[in-house]
Amino acid sequence: MKKRFILFVCIVTLCLLNGCSNAKDAEKKKTDDTSTSSSNTKKINKEGTEKAIKIYKTLEAGGIPVVYYIAYTNETDPNIICSYIGKLNFSDSTVEKTYNKEEPLSGSIEVYNTKDKAELRAIELSTYEATQMDNYGNHILLENILIRLNKKMTKKQVDQYAKCLNAEVYRYHDSIQDSEEVVNNEKPLDILPRIKAKMSTKFNEFNGNYRYDWGDNGEYHLLFEFFDDSKDNNATFSDDNSGTTVTYFYNKNLLWTGNCKLNADNLKAEDGSQCTKQNKKDVSKIKDLVNKVLNLVDLSIDDLKSV
Repeated sequence: MKKRFILFVCIVTLCLLNGCSNAKDAEKKKTDDTSTSSSNTKKINKEGTEKAIKIYKTLEAGGIPVVYYIAYTNETDPNIICSYIGKLNFSDSTVEKTYNKEEPLSGSIEVYNTKDKAELRAIELSTYEATQMDNYGNHILLENILIRLNKKMTKKQVDQYAKCLNAEVYRYHDSIQDSEEVVNNEKPLDILPRIKAKMSTKFNEFNGNYRYDWGDNGEYHLLFEFFDDSKDNNATFSDDNSGTTVTYFYNKNLLWTGNCKLNADNLKAEDGSQCTKQNKKDVSKIKDLVNKVLNLVDLSIDDLKSV
């Protein structure tokens, strides 16, 4: 009887040990599965996104006709397997006359943790199968950043991007054109359409002019008007509450409210102009206001003056 009891205890002990082992194995497998799942999840972060935006700003400042971008997050990015830490798509006015604000198709900027990962991505995209499906067949590699450009671009256009970024072209699309003309055989768009394209992202359009409204009830307005003679181009501020209206002719350096015309720099009345202290008060901050509103769409008064 005593021997049977000892045997029973041994069997129970073995079962318990085996159960613990299985539990540990199951827990380890669960942890491994979680780790694997996590490694397949993109990790777009703030630093990567800021680097991508910085590249876009460099292109813009360098005269490349980029007009719009969208920076993606882990939630909005349509690709689910790429390992970049920052990504944005952008529109170039010589490639897209109109563009989808959710996914412009002129180019893409991808930021990776290392240069090797960026180059590996470029190599993967250079395979025959990938090039048949990839709209961005031209590649520029800049350290850990891969700039992918629409395959409709000419060799000259791709070279201009590379020169602007002080980088080397990693790959041209197989059927790239050497022609200096843009792919749609149209002349590159001038600065005005680029300005209007930017304004359209946040301003309301009225017959080719653009207005920005703000205030609790939308009572403040700033209307940007464009004419055949650019000297008449202006920005007009109006306040529904007070009835105040001030027009800034930036190409003439002139401010106009009621019967009062003033020099925009020193606020001195033009010859024969009748100006009151209230007039001067009304116009004193218009230039700053115009610049602040333009900054909402990455523009400035100097951009308007260049038209």
